[in-house]
Amino acid sequence: MITQELAQETKFISGVYNTREARELMNAIIDKQINFYKIQCLKEYEGDNLADSKYWNEKIEALIAKRESFKEMINAAKGEDCGISIDGVFEMKLIK
Repeated sequence: MITQELAQETKFISGVYNTREARELMNAIIDKQINFYKIQCLKEYEGDNLADSKYWNEKIEALIAKRESFKEMINAAKGEDCGISIDGVFEMKLIK
């Protein structure tokens, strides 16, 4: 029986960072997510050599595009000598 809340949320990596720190955070988080998707794709392939990897490839490509977009924003901030505010929220819900 579940006795805790059915949804939980926490903030992490929230704050204002310089461009170097923001770039490191962004790369670390997106690279981890890309690697997670690659592993999931590989697991499916190992279970079924005919498995379609389109779903995982699209998710990976979307993350790569988002990373490029963030890089452009970070470069613009560097050119303007700005800090970067990052507000990372992790939310987890139980779904039945």
